[in-house]
Amino acid sequence: MKSHLQSYPCPLQINSFWNLGFLLGITIILQIITGIFLGLHYTSDLNSAYFSLFFFMREIFYGWC
Repeated sequence: MKSHLQSYPCPLQINSFWNLGFLLGITIILQIITGIFLGLHYTSDLNSAYFSLFFFMREIFYGWC
């Protein structure tokens, strides 16, 4: 295992900002996926929009965040 880690060189251009970019990319993908799921479950009818949001806040785990 140790020989495999030492045998693959890393380019000098890679620094800590690459990690930040990767984390930001994961965050954007996660927000897009959760936005799609919320968009699929949201009801835009005037009579049931309040109850749809109330359902998100009460029944879905961390739906109030």
